[in-house]
Amino acid sequence: MRSLRTQIAVATCIVVFATIVAACILSNYLTSGMFAACMAAHYPAVAAFSVIFSVAMSFILARQISHPIVKAAAVTEQIAAGDYDVRFESPTKTTELHDLVEAVNHLAGALSKQETLRRQLTADVAHELRTPLTTLGTHLEAMTEGVWEPTPDRLNSCHEEILRLGKMVSDIERLERAEADDLQLDKTETDLFALAQSVTDNFAGELSKKNLRLDLCGEASIVSVDKDRIAGVIGNLISNAVKYTPDGGGIRITVEDKDKAGILTIEDTGIGISETDLPYIFERFYRADKSRTRGTGGAGIGLAIAKSVVTAHGGEVTAQSEPGQGSRFTISLPK
Repeated sequence: MRSLRTQIAVATCIVVFATIVAACILSNYLTSGMFAACMAAHYPAVAAFSVIFSVAMSFILARQISHPIVKAAAVTEQIAAGDYDVRFESPTKTTELHDLVEAVNHLAGALSKQETLRRQLTADVAHELRTPLTTLGTHLEAMTEGVWEPTPDRLNSCHEEILRLGKMVSDIERLERAEADDLQLDKTETDLFALAQSVTDNFAGELSKKNLRLDLCGEASIVSVDKDRIAGVIGNLISNAVKYTPDGGGIRITVEDKDKAGILTIEDTGIGISETDLPYIFERFYRADKSRTRGTGGAGIGLAIAKSVVTAHGGEVTAQSEPGQGSRFTISLPK
């Protein structure tokens, strides 16, 4: 693969070389040595040949450059019209044009992914709202029409559904604040190991209830973070590990101190995450198991908030998992 600059330089050299050769041949330079005189005599022929050859080379080079660009313009128009499955299939041997083709295809893939997630988000939010609203509507209708007596238990059930809707709205507001560009962070010098130990202590009851073993190891690592927000991130990851690790399993938390970052890793021996779901677990309202209700599977925003908070700190959170083998979440926070 050659760069566009190289191709232009080669084409220019070919034109110059062809012009010199033509001049030499037409002027009998090799035999007579009367270059200047012959050049003067044959100048029109040499000039005509140079012009024709230059135009031909320019046309060929321009075609090689313009065809992928025109094709890319057509593809981007299709993408703008909402056809995110279109791809640029024409191969090119020019480095810059190859990069352009790759960028267009990457853009189409990213937009396709976002469109799929947008539709999934709409469906998930509708599903989350439908259940409590349907319950409320059914109960209130029955009591209004006299089918049911408005007993304290039935009124309490309606109240619980209203609280459920309120919590859902609160979750969405938390996510919006976490993803805000102007998220305010109250950073202080914090020992990541000590923070992890403090958060872990809050799960003693749940760990004991499921007979789970939790090991915390590593070393002190001082990072500049918003202590409360990072504690929330660690708590969310530990909560997920506890929730999806079978009774008698284990959880391991490791803290490493690197030159430029503190690394915290949470591993479990839980049910794991499928390869299909793994790329989407940090997306809003995404739940790998569609059959889980809000009560058993959560709203699907905990990991989205975790990613937003870590990203706001300039860090990174990643996940690795094998179904049936467990999951591994790694948080990297700059110092």
